[in-house]
Amino acid sequence: MLKQPETEDIIDDACVVFFKGPHSYTGEDCVEFHCHSSLPVIKKILTTCYTLGARPAKEGEFTKRAYMNGKLDLSKAEAISDLIHAKTELESTVALNQLQGKLYHTIQTIKHNCQQLLEHIEACIDFPEEVDPPEKASLTKSITNSIELLRPTIKHQDYGRFIHSGVKCLIIGYPNVGKSSLLNQLLGEDRAIVSDIKGTTRDFIESTIEIGGLLFELIDTAGYRETTDEIEAIGIEKIKQLLPNSDAILWVIDQTRELNEHERELQKLLPKTIPTYLILNKSDQDIQNVTTSTISHRKAISVSAKNGENISQINNSLYNDFSKKANDISNDLICNMRQLSCIEQLYDRLNEMNNAIENIQTLDMLVIDLKQAVLLCGDISGDTLTEDVLDGVFSRFCVGK
Repeated sequence: MLKQPETEDIIDDACVVFFKGPHSYTGEDCVEFHCHSSLPVIKKILTTCYTLGARPAKEGEFTKRAYMNGKLDLSKAEAISDLIHAKTELESTVALNQLQGKLYHTIQTIKHNCQQLLEHIEACIDFPEEVDPPEKASLTKSITNSIELLRPTIKHQDYGRFIHSGVKCLIIGYPNVGKSSLLNQLLGEDRAIVSDIKGTTRDFIESTIEIGGLLFELIDTAGYRETTDEIEAIGIEKIKQLLPNSDAILWVIDQTRELNEHERELQKLLPKTIPTYLILNKSDQDIQNVTTSTISHRKAISVSAKNGENISQINNSLYNDFSKKANDISNDLICNMRQLSCIEQLYDRLNEMNNAIENIQTLDMLVIDLKQAVLLCGDISGDTLTEDVLDGVFSRFCVGK
């Protein structure tokens, strides 16, 4: 029974659990209150605790204490944050893999390899008569093994970004070709205003859908044309900025007529390196012989944004081009942006060492590179990070975690 200390008024009939350190989540003595979920009850319990000297936890403070007390490394701590903020099952799976320490074990293997080389080289420098220098073939093999452990993560970094941030899909086209109707069909709800009046969408509308475990960020843009409307013109200019930064483009065309000059101009702006899906809309109407020969290399899908015909084909195409990559990629290899930045630096450092071994005249320079590689491994696991960096990492957590 929980009571107020001064008046002994009953607050709640609750369960109080004591966790003795170091066997708690944080490694410290902890107490949990399992109370009824009434907001007045929770408020009274918190107020009483504050009166007795407690204070609210900061963002991520519980997990930070667990990290500081050696209960988990930084990659596991970040996995907790990723798991909390996961929006899809796939993103959740990736976070759980990190929570099990799979990235940590890979980095520790590389760190161990580099430390062994470092110890050997420093020993032969300090005691040249007693310790023989390592053979170049042995050095190359050890560093190459570490590079190979990192290579899949570097190779599939775009896929990792898709998992954490989603695939950015830009919906473009001339006014009134059905862009907003297409967005509504893909979402299964009326998210965008649909009107026969040109220029209804002045800026852009963003919404997300999940396909095959991945999030797709759909961006409905202003109709591309020449206009004297200042606001609409700003929205059209925004398209040019969004195009090179998108992951996929849904180019909507009215297949009941020929392409006009604005559409041909828009075609010239499409980046060749970004997957573009030619969405031939209005299949429910009389279809004219639309000239698409100049854009035949694009993936063409005939749909009706009005009645939903063949909309699923768009989902299937997106799935085939993005989500199915998951079958060939281990989720153990996916990491967040901070970790990826450290891994890229480590990867470059190891490659530089490997390239320099053949022409190296003195082992002193290799010592510097190996020490830097060890430090980068420590940055990933959290062994060498500063307090400011740690505060930045844990500030992403929600209160109470």
